[in-house]
Amino acid sequence: MTLDPIVAAFDVRATREPGSALVVSRDRASSNADVAALSRGLAGRLGDAGPGRAIGVRCPNGPGFLAATLACRRPGATVVLLDRASSDAEALRIASRLGADRVLSCSEAWPDGPEAFAIDLAVTDGSAPVLEVDYVKTTSGSTGDPKGIGVTADHLLADDTAIRGSMDVRATDLLLATVPFSHSYGLSSLVVPALAHGIRLLVPSRTGAFEPLLAADALGATVFPTVPAYLSAWTRVSTPPPLPPSIRTVISAGAPLP
Repeated sequence: MTLDPIVAAFDVRATREPGSALVVSRDRASSNADVAALSRGLAGRLGDAGPGRAIGVRCPNGPGFLAATLACRRPGATVVLLDRASSDAEALRIASRLGADRVLSCSEAWPDGPEAFAIDLAVTDGSAPVLEVDYVKTTSGSTGDPKGIGVTADHLLADDTAIRGSMDVRATDLLLATVPFSHSYGLSSLVVPALAHGIRLLVPSRTGAFEPLLAADALGATVFPTVPAYLSAWTRVSTPPPLPPSIRTVISAGAPLP
């Protein structure tokens, strides 16, 4: 089995730069070594995971999501990306329909160890096809059940190259990570740059509509991928916080921008 090139790139960087921060907030930070150790601990809990098996990943933005993704991909299992906002029962139902026989989930963005994750078995009838892709993105489900879109790691890396080139995302950037990692937008704009290239992520750890901007100002975020709804709400507030001067680029995607 050939190791996922995204995982391979992460492992090289984790070995060379173990202490480098990969995910930061105003309250804490996780290094390459922290994410690597958590992912290996999780991989040990997955048992017979391997090529042809699929595992749902349902975690909030943070080092826990990155570690869960790495843990599934190390033995070659397909990662089925599930929305953290879905209920336990809904996540298991969608995972089963998309070919996953279990769901790896965590309610914490910054879990202390592998024991913070739950592994729930999905009910399968054997009719789901063996998946020959590395990742399954899910559609929003706004017009019916979410559908799966299978991609390989090479597809994601090609997408990453195009995004970083066209949006001028640099190795030294700090990406403000508010778009859900489980969405296609977050996966390509945040997760892959972090794992494959070590581009740091700023994950706001406090609540509040404008906490992302406050955290960005405090820590010097440089790129802000977001959606039109957030930008529109920001402009309608009577006294909105200013755009932090460190932010060089704002990326709007997911819907037309008014």
